[in-house]
Amino acid sequence: MTFFDPSRNELFLKIINGQSFLIAKRNAKGKMEPMKAGFDSAAQKLAEISPNDKLLIIDELGFLELCCEKFQKEVKNLLLKSRTFLCVIQQGKNEFTKSLFDIEDTTLITVTKANRNHLVNWLIEKIGNS
Repeated sequence: MTFFDPSRNELFLKIINGQSFLIAKRNAKGKMEPMKAGFDSAAQKLAEISPNDKLLIIDELGFLELCCEKFQKEVKNLLLKSRTFLCVIQQGKNEFTKSLFDIEDTTLITVTKANRNHLVNWLIEKIGNS
């Protein structure tokens, strides 16, 4: 899960055990710049997670992760070890996010205004039957 600090200038990644890692800072022009050290530290923790039969949820994957191949690798490994997962992926595709769709039995769902109110029930049914 990602979240901003109160000033909205720093972006953190919080993982399952509650640890948070600084993964991006806003530059002078207001654009988010990735912090490779934060992604490297988070990657080490991801390697320790064993999802077993639990539902794995990752919110949100996009362009910031491109700075750290180790993080990308650990995310993909975690998904491959998971029986069921749900990832929120930014709409602009890059090599990393495109590679996630190569995972067997992956379904891409684009959230729209027309379907967003029905997705929760659909996901509960889909995940419950897996």
